Amino acid sequence: MTTTMTEELVTGIVEHTALYESNVGVRDRCVVFLRIGAESRMLVFDADIREHLPLGRRVQLRYRPSPSDDTFT
Repeated sequence: MTTTMTEELVTGIVEHTALYESNVGVRDRCVVFLRIGAESRMLVFDADIREHLPLGRRVQLRYRPSPSDDTFT
């Protein structure tokens, strides 16, 4: 089975960022909350990107979503 990685582009205002440190050997996670219009969206990244996302600033993020954990081939 062949899969293609599609990129997503989202623009919003940074409301909150948090770093969740994992155990040794497991990647840390960075949780970002963006305000997009009237709604808020949560994004989780496998790296500490907090310094690139100043609170209250409008940012544009381009990322590749990971496949769902419940999809096995």
